[in-house]
Amino acid sequence: MSASLPSVTVVVVSYNAKAWLDQTLKAAIRSMEGLEGSIWVVDNASPDHSADWVKTHFPSVRVIANPNNPGFGAANNQVLHQLETDTALVLNPDTLLTPDNLRAALNHMQKNPEVGSLGCRMIDGAGIYLPESKRGLPTPGVALAKMTGLHRLFPNHPLLGRYYWNFLKPAEDGPVEIHCGAYMLIRGEALRQTSGFDEAFFMYGEDIDLSYRILQAGYTNAYLGSEPLVHFKGESTKKGSLNYVRVFYEAMVIFAQKHFAPRAAGGFQALIGAGVALRAGVSVCKRLLQASRWWAIDGVLTWGALEGWTHYWEENHRYVQGGAYPDAYHWVFVPALIGIILGTRWLAGGYRQPSRIAPLLGGWALGMLAALSVYALLPEEARFSRALVVLGVFSSALLAVAARAIASLFGWGSVGWIHLQQRRIAHVRGTEESQRVQDFALVAQGPPPNAQWTLSLNQLEPALVAYGVTEVQFYPDELPLSDVVRFMANHPHVRYRFAYPDRGWVLASDSKETQGHQTAESLTGLDNPAERRRKRQFDLAVAGILLPLFPFFFWSAGMQTAAHNWWRVVLHKKTWIGAEYGVFPAYPDATVLNQDPQGPTDFPLPENPEGVYRAHWEVQVDLAILLRALRGKRL
Repeated sequence: MSASLPSVTVVVVSYNAKAWLDQTLKAAIRSMEGLEGSIWVVDNASPDHSADWVKTHFPSVRVIANPNNPGFGAANNQVLHQLETDTALVLNPDTLLTPDNLRAALNHMQKNPEVGSLGCRMIDGAGIYLPESKRGLPTPGVALAKMTGLHRLFPNHPLLGRYYWNFLKPAEDGPVEIHCGAYMLIRGEALRQTSGFDEAFFMYGEDIDLSYRILQAGYTNAYLGSEPLVHFKGESTKKGSLNYVRVFYEAMVIFAQKHFAPRAAGGFQALIGAGVALRAGVSVCKRLLQASRWWAIDGVLTWGALEGWTHYWEENHRYVQGGAYPDAYHWVFVPALIGIILGTRWLAGGYRQPSRIAPLLGGWALGMLAALSVYALLPEEARFSRALVVLGVFSSALLAVAARAIASLFGWGSVGWIHLQQRRIAHVRGTEESQRVQDFALVAQGPPPNAQWTLSLNQLEPALVAYGVTEVQFYPDELPLSDVVRFMANHPHVRYRFAYPDRGWVLASDSKETQGHQTAESLTGLDNPAERRRKRQFDLAVAGILLPLFPFFFWSAGMQTAAHNWWRVVLHKKTWIGAEYGVFPAYPDATVLNQDPQGPTDFPLPENPEGVYRAHWEVQVDLAILLRALRGKRL
């Protein structure tokens, strides 16, 4: 025990976040080593039985299991109102403390007796700084700037930039006005004077209210930019939500009614209401534009293709001697056909995000069937051309695939086809059996498109450049966590994950909604039964496409192999690509699993290539490999 530092009670309020809570408690226990105090978990009736999990796996942690959800502030008060230590740390269950964090924070509070509350620099799961780590008091002008987004346009303005306290740099230490409830170290005496959180706030706003009341009690609020911690679910992940805007508005109204004069509170409420209306309108318009952009692009491309085919058909087939299709064709027939094409594509899932090839192909087949069926039911005078129907549907499908491929190539929108084949994963462990980092800038061929390596933390920085790493998977139980968090803070905009093999889950900001569990819905690649079914459907589709080409199969060795294995694929004894689940590739050179480790290579092969292929499989992966194999190339 350290008698020189204040004692501390850590309070974690949890709801349905077992995996995240497990990670937070592991880190908090490490940060508490050598300090006097205790850790409490207040569970607000979690359906995932978090309270029982904590009792079983963390016997030193004290647990309060509420039968219902009283809200964030009320749950914290269950511990804070009976506080027996010098300080209390209010901590979210989706945070990750470094081992040095609590000691540094308590040391600062001990040296500065005027500090009533203390916060730290928070980064999200991609290492990006979270601006809500330090904030200013939400006066009417400040709150309006926040709600309307003016704080982003004028971040250094003395009023408009005050909400996120932009006068203090993220990595600097200094005084602030408002702290975030995700991490809030509070002096015990300040808690007793303020009576803890105001339970009128169910969610959001209670940290603002308590921070302000601590200031009113004569204390200052400190910010430690030198002590980063990870907050996986920061405000940046929910700021676009209309529900968040509504809840924030309600919290601000409660705050105004409590702390401002009636006339000022009324004006504040009107300003915030106007800001909410403006923000909601912008949010709705943005969502409508995002939802309709591919509809609009596909509609314009399909119309252009149909008009082009119409012009060609008029001059070369239908009206060779002169003439043109009537206005009804252009103003009724073409729009109706476009509606059928886009409607069937929507029914097939072609407008779900991110875009995928399989629904687009399904939409093409469904669209062709629907368009020809409707065409057959039209009166004779309205059947302008069956050929234009076929050409229109076919061209629309090709253009849709091409447009999304171009968008994927340049990183426009939620497409993610080509990016899937560019995933390079660094597993950062405490093992000595790490791979040598090679400078791929000196290798013309570059790193492989799908690869993963095991590296030490010291090797990670050069590997980010040399390997073009897109994902980093840390194993926190094997690593110095302080170094991990500081690395993330110094290298933002990387996809970081935290693996816990003993628990069986991998955690990251983008897996928050799955709570880290390896459920069927969260499994990726061929570990997901649905993806295995899609692979089987792809194999059968390729077999069907190749069937009419049988006479040409024997022109090349690759095609001969396809001919000999065609029936084995149909009977599910083989698959076109990849040795997965007891079936073997029909194309020996058409698989990422068949690279010769003894052959010449300009780069080290990824560890466990079968695992890489299985984890990242999608229809377009097999399609890309198959097309390269048919051209006599290898990955």
